[in-house]
Amino acid sequence: MADLLTEEDHQLVPGLTGPWQKIFFDAANSAVARLAPCLTEAGADSGRRAEAKLIVLRAIDRVRGTPTFARSQTTGPFSITYVTGGRGILDKDDRADLAALCEASPSSGAIGSFPSPDVYDDLFARPRGRWGA
Repeated sequence: MADLLTEEDHQLVPGLTGPWQKIFFDAANSAVARLAPCLTEAGADSGRRAEAKLIVLRAIDRVRGTPTFARSQTTGPFSITYVTGGRGILDKDDRADLAALCEASPSSGAIGSFPSPDVYDDLFARPRGRWGA
């Protein structure tokens, strides 16, 4: 099993040093191993690993740049949303994006059980009667 973020990646998050770098990287690697285990296997797709690394590094930067009491902040009309629950590195969208990297390819079609479709042949039948040929 290979970690997504390694010691060589420390320059990708400037200003993150000392124990905070280890804590952030360990937490991010743990989340990736849990949410997208295909990215930590030997021989994992390097493109998907790069996408995951971008998602995780962007999340770390977002958490570092936002005050601890705020979930989001807008400077324009002075909007702020406060945190009411637990806080981690990855938000709901980040988790979904990571999990999607390990799902089946989009060309595999729909997954699930679907009822047979209704028949609409009568809607497109040729009209009969005095105008028909």
